[in-house]
Amino acid sequence: MTFHQSAVITSAMGEQVGLLRGVVVDRDDLQSVTHFVVEACSSGEVGLIPAEEIVDTPDESTLVLARDAGLDRLMAFAGQQYLRKKSGLGVTYVPRAVDRPAGRQEPAAPDDASLRDLEIGMPVVTRGDERIGDVESVVRAEDGAIEAVVARRDRRWRRVIPVTWMFAVDDGRVRLAVPMSLVEDEAADVEDPPTS
Repeated sequence: MTFHQSAVITSAMGEQVGLLRGVVVDRDDLQSVTHFVVEACSSGEVGLIPAEEIVDTPDESTLVLARDAGLDRLMAFAGQQYLRKKSGLGVTYVPRAVDRPAGRQEPAAPDDASLRDLEIGMPVVTRGDERIGDVESVVRAEDGAIEAVVARRDRRWRRVIPVTWMFAVDDGRVRLAVPMSLVEDEAADVEDPPTS
């Protein structure tokens, strides 16, 4: 189901308690919602509630909580920890720490020396030497380690490429150990955040 932006969150008693601002999905299953990003009507606070707290979705504009109370106890939501995209679920947030696709055996990531040569603007090529785009930005963990790059082909095509999909950074390009089909099917796409 697609959830409308600003869908109404109601308590089990039918009282409107919040508005939907997006969904958080599992990194290994982009169709699996783990949390809802909501705005509490009482305080204006934006935070998270676990997906299991929503017990009914009678339509795309209404989500019903399992509890009678409002949204006075929300989990913290730090937008910078997520990549924002649009999907069949609506506005979607993917955790930035990128893991390998479930069930796949990954090649070894490039060594640190190779990654030091990584630069913005480098072409990114697949195992079959197909160019998928250029490095637009680098995603880093809290300790500064590179976790992924965002590759951009044009205005509409941007994908998150995990470091575990990379074979090497050499000859002025990022060489992947995976084929184009995997990039197209499993890499998370990215969109620019809305401007205020």
